[in-house]
Amino acid sequence: MSEAQLITSLASHTVFSSVSSVSSSTMPAGIPDWRLNPWQWVDQIVEKSQSSPNSVSWSDQVDEFFDSKLQTPGVCSIPGHQIVEKSQSSPNSVSWSDQVDEFFDSKLQTPGVWHELPSLNDTPVHELQDGQLVRFRAMVQDNFETELYLSQFRVRDLNSGRIRWVTSKYRDLVACGPREELLSDESDQVVHGERQSFYCVSVPGEAAWAAEGFRRRSDSASPIPSTSKMGNHLKRRNTVDDAMEMAESEESSKRIRTQAHPNGAASDSTTGSNNSLSLNLPLPDAQGKAAIIKFYNSNASFSINDVYEFVGIISLDPSLASMPHEGDMEQDYFEQFNQQERLVQSPPPSLIPRLHVIKQKVVLHSNPNLTEMSTVVPESATESFLKCRDSLHDILKKVLLGDGLAADYLMCHLMAKIYKRQHGLVLGKFALNVFAVPMEQNYTHRLTTFLQQLISKSHYLALTIEALNKLSFFPKKDHHANRLISGMLQLSKHTHLILDETKMNQGQLTPEGLNNLKALGNLISWQKVDYDFSFHQLPFESDCPCLILSEGRTMLPSDFQLLLKPTVEVTPASIDESLLSANAALSSEILTHLRNFLTQARFLDWKLTADIEAGIEQDFVQLRAEDPTKFTPEDLHDHLVLAKLMSQSYGLNNLDHHVWTKVKAMELERKERLVHLPPRNRNGGLLGQE
Repeated sequence: MSEAQLITSLASHTVFSSVSSVSSSTMPAGIPDWRLNPWQWVDQIVEKSQSSPNSVSWSDQVDEFFDSKLQTPGVCSIPGHQIVEKSQSSPNSVSWSDQVDEFFDSKLQTPGVWHELPSLNDTPVHELQDGQLVRFRAMVQDNFETELYLSQFRVRDLNSGRIRWVTSKYRDLVACGPREELLSDESDQVVHGERQSFYCVSVPGEAAWAAEGFRRRSDSASPIPSTSKMGNHLKRRNTVDDAMEMAESEESSKRIRTQAHPNGAASDSTTGSNNSLSLNLPLPDAQGKAAIIKFYNSNASFSINDVYEFVGIISLDPSLASMPHEGDMEQDYFEQFNQQERLVQSPPPSLIPRLHVIKQKVVLHSNPNLTEMSTVVPESATESFLKCRDSLHDILKKVLLGDGLAADYLMCHLMAKIYKRQHGLVLGKFALNVFAVPMEQNYTHRLTTFLQQLISKSHYLALTIEALNKLSFFPKKDHHANRLISGMLQLSKHTHLILDETKMNQGQLTPEGLNNLKALGNLISWQKVDYDFSFHQLPFESDCPCLILSEGRTMLPSDFQLLLKPTVEVTPASIDESLLSANAALSSEILTHLRNFLTQARFLDWKLTADIEAGIEQDFVQLRAEDPTKFTPEDLHDHLVLAKLMSQSYGLNNLDHHVWTKVKAMELERKERLVHLPPRNRNGGLLGQE
């Protein structure tokens, strides 16, 4: 397709300006119209600066205007392509694209502005308006093909004949006014640009308390998070238009579902569905959201499964949805081949909106209470940090029926993270198997519910034959639709996986079940998941601490196997009493402190000093000399990982003799509990067996 044809094709999807649709006379009292129509204000500033070339520059006027206005929070839609016209008249100045970036950078750096923007995670799409500035906290689930767009082109006013420059950056459709035409015969004047496209979903496994915390932080920062809360005057369409759009969207959804599933059966979006309207969420989430992210900075890169918070312009025009072909496709093989990909990558924006990114931040953790992380515990906070540790240990000891050793190991597991990968080794992983857990009173599920109050991201999986055979554990590439179908193990960093082996029942595993079990074993052993691309498998690194609860020793790999040793007689009454006592100790204030403690401890710096390292080497040589089979290099690695986590639990950035002595005693006691059992290897099998 020639450039002129491309321009003509894009021009057929013209967006008509609606600046005058909301006048100041219809605005609710106290809400200035610059919040809803900043484009109009920028137009006035640019026009004024053009008529007075010796006055203050239009860019400085824009900055001055918004600096004064941003003392009151809330921006509903944003300026953009009008800046191009002025930059073209000043060729030696900074490019219009850089000016736009600088403009938004300066505004978003204003304290409080970032969190004043409405969040797509918490706000229904129908409460947002097309072209509004929003936030979205999400995990990158898939990447789409790079898109071509019109970076610069010219349009003519049919009334005055005036020609101006415009851009399609931050837009899905070409921006022309109602009495303007795109100059399609000026292909030499058109500048094309490329933008990356990603599919992002709500953070899988995010705890309800974490999501609620982010929502409250947004509500406290922004008194006007969405158009619905500004009154009926600010609805982006009138009632008739809304009804027509909803009817059109529902009809389109029905047609797409029929095309994707001729039998009318809808697949579960969390179990590897190929339904074109599926949100493709890795884990079930009734409140889950998805969006197609458009990104313009070619110097930045995004990694699959990383979590970001994006700020950008939301695009909700219904014409963005791709409709299924209604004719006979038997003779149109090209359309038949491309239709599924087209439907997947152009879904109804009311279901999966587009977001044109202006700024983004990496989300290191999902604890809304901590906005800044420190790698060192300040001396002034050491006492409170240790109090949190003691409190958490006591509460975990209660929920583990009085087993203090199990409380120490579980605490370390909750703050574990991978800190290095070297020569095939994964340093820092902490797969813990607690076995001999009570089978009464639904103990494992209640223990999981308790732990989920402390950790910000987790998923509970009952390992039944049915789950292994029917669920999709690892992502698979659908080449026909050109998308990555999510799997249960496609999780972001620091998502805890709680595996309940006590639910295992009798039955036979299918080939799919065996593959799922293998994927689970690889995740535990190597912290990686092999994604299925049909003709080959591609490993993706992970960092998901795995807690395995079982009646006997687990059949799965593990780093630490711990026999639970209750100090109370295990009866239904004692289990209820222990769990109720532990939950009663979790007041709102204590919960906040414990959550912050676990998050902070995970990110503390840690290193070995020369004298401690020499002492560890001496201990290793001595233990190997006594019995090489009882202290292997793998045991030394376990000791070091445990020592790191125990040090961090005390707020230390290095290992001291006290902690090292405690770690050796913990490992000695853990192994003494296993002396009456046959030795097992790390892969879950008996030693001497394949």
